[in-house]
Amino acid sequence: MPSSPAQLGFEIIGTGHYVPGPPVTNADLSRVMDTSDDWIFQRSGIRQRHFAPEGAGCSDFAVEASKRAFEAARITPDEIDYVVFATMTPEYVFPGSGALLAHKLGLQGTPALDIRQQCAAMLFGLQIIDGLIKSGAARTVLFVGAEANAGFMPWEDWDAMAPGSTRSASPEQREKANKHRALAILFGDGAGALVFRATDRDAGLRGLPRRLAAGETAADDAEPRRRRLSQLPPARVLRRRRSRAYRRASRYRGSCRCDTRGSRCRRVSSSR
Repeated sequence: MPSSPAQLGFEIIGTGHYVPGPPVTNADLSRVMDTSDDWIFQRSGIRQRHFAPEGAGCSDFAVEASKRAFEAARITPDEIDYVVFATMTPEYVFPGSGALLAHKLGLQGTPALDIRQQCAAMLFGLQIIDGLIKSGAARTVLFVGAEANAGFMPWEDWDAMAPGSTRSASPEQREKANKHRALAILFGDGAGALVFRATDRDAGLRGLPRRLAAGETAADDAEPRRRRLSQLPPARVLRRRRSRAYRRASRYRGSCRCDTRGSRCRRVSSSR
């Protein structure tokens, strides 16, 4: 007997990502601010990032990521019942980037909403998807995360970061960029897309209450875990915590075609 909407879980059936232009390495950044590959990698685990050409917006990259997710899921866009778009850098205040994405994908009458939860967008998005599926409002949901950060970067001489460039920013420009160095090294341009579908399996957020009732709490081995993590470099701690959160949030069906090892900090940008 089929489950009612309130009993349904969800699973990821397809993923896709897109990054624009050539990669900008940590060494490239050292030509516009006082930094180095070792300094950045030890603190963030990042080796490179991508930046968008002027005039491109986050919904443009979301389109490409979504198409790849549809291909991986072996579905067509018209099977999407709802679009959830996570971004803190939309092209416009109104209309939202979710509506722009739906239009560019040719979706007719498909609800689309934006959320502004920044680094916590994945967790908030999963809650929204869980509610949509359990309420019966949607069976297949497109969830996209994309950002437009290049326009906020503190340097002015973009040509100095081009591959093979021998140019360097002026002392005045370098001093300005140095004031924001700790944050600027973290951001880049790109998009990631996931296709979620309702399922009768014990997947998504459906199984969490049962596991918690069985006594699987985060405090069970918290202290030993803290001691282990304290002995690791910061970048490895970040990767471990992120991977554990992803595994707990949802169970994948089949294999993922994305190379997650190279996808750090690739978010979406509109202008320079």
